[in-house]
Amino acid sequence: MTAQTLREYLNTEYGLKKPWPKTLEVDAHTYACACQEIFDTFEKETVGNVGYLIELALGPHNGIMFKNVELILNEEKK
Repeated sequence: MTAQTLREYLNTEYGLKKPWPKTLEVDAHTYACACQEIFDTFEKETVGNVGYLIELALGPHNGIMFKNVELILNEEKK
């Protein structure tokens, strides 16, 4: 799923009424899309904006943080 689809899923599934998960297992495509959006945002926001800082955060399991949820890459079993 795309980063936008993941964002919509999290907002719909959890929103304001349910506690959000600390981690979420996702497939390689979803993980890559979330990473790409973070890097694209970083590039867009930092070009020409010296001093503006975007932090890339990793969770306790070394998964990338997306909307304060640690994305864990679900490795397919062979």
